[in-house]
Amino acid sequence: EAYEDYVPAGDHFEFQKPLIKNLRWLWRGEPTVMTAMVQAEEADSAWDVGVDAVKALPENMIKPGSSAETFALTVNTLWHPELKKKEVREAIVHAINCQEMVEVLYSGLTTCRGNIIWPGVIGASERNTAPYEYNPELSRQLLAEANYNPENVITIMGRATRIPKQVEVYEAMQAYMAEVGMNVEIELVEASVRTERTSCGIGKAVNEVLEAAGKDPNVDKPTREDFQAAIAKGGANCPYGDLIENEPSNETLDFGRQANFYLSCVFPRSLVCDPSPGGLQDQIPEALAASGEERQQKLEALADRLHDDVLFIPGFDLPVIYAVDPKLNWNTRFDGRVRASTMWFSP
Repeated sequence: EAYEDYVPAGDHFEFQKPLIKNLRWLWRGEPTVMTAMVQAEEADSAWDVGVDAVKALPENMIKPGSSAETFALTVNTLWHPELKKKEVREAIVHAINCQEMVEVLYSGLTTCRGNIIWPGVIGASERNTAPYEYNPELSRQLLAEANYNPENVITIMGRATRIPKQVEVYEAMQAYMAEVGMNVEIELVEASVRTERTSCGIGKAVNEVLEAAGKDPNVDKPTREDFQAAIAKGGANCPYGDLIENEPSNETLDFGRQANFYLSCVFPRSLVCDPSPGGLQDQIPEALAASGEERQQKLEALADRLHDDVLFIPGFDLPVIYAVDPKLNWNTRFDGRVRASTMWFSP
């Protein structure tokens, strides 16, 4: 029920006094049930009904939105004999026809990305978020230049139900990569198994190096030599994976969180480590300490590196599909939140 004495907090439209006086939330688990309720006018809106609702509802009852996430694959750039080669990673992104996946699996309701951030995020630019060109002939050329060995199997590891059409995405990527001559397998695991494996990145290896030297990882700061030793040691005793399903989120609108998580030598989930003088490990704290235009420039340099060296295999923005009464008006948010105070009904 709308609070009549509410005083708007500034003039931002999300904090305005609500136009709809009474609202009731109903909880239903099945997207098909939610879609049917909107069709039958038992509900005015349903959140995240899935991309298949596009085929079940008329166009004026579909509202595409965003979850602020990007589907991507974390890449084992450190220890996989093929994925450590930049040319092989480039071959993968040029082999994948992202736009075809988006059109066929998501009815064209989302956008391909060349990064794990979107335009509008601090550190993003038009260049470093641009999708990679689909060019299978270039992929074959890059694999030849890299002396790619198909005996080194590359596994796509992930969950089956984290996002809509997830297994189909894996299968499409596998097929695209196989078409250019790559040996790729799919491994579906329980969420708990994925969680365990994603803690086996470079940060864990660094801690093991420190402990072996009699140091306390919670106190002692690793040196450049410790990072190099961790890379050389490898992660064989803790199998992370080769290409690992991931959905980095961008609610903070700042690439600093992603850089610190996925490009750092100390984060447990990171499979990127560049401890060279002036390299990523030196650049990250400088970028995180910066503000204003300087922060944009420094984070943009890190995002450029992720894009240019293909340190992730980016895919596409993850859509959220709403079923709606055509008379219900509101603008979807970047992060998938719903603000009832921004809604109103047309006559």
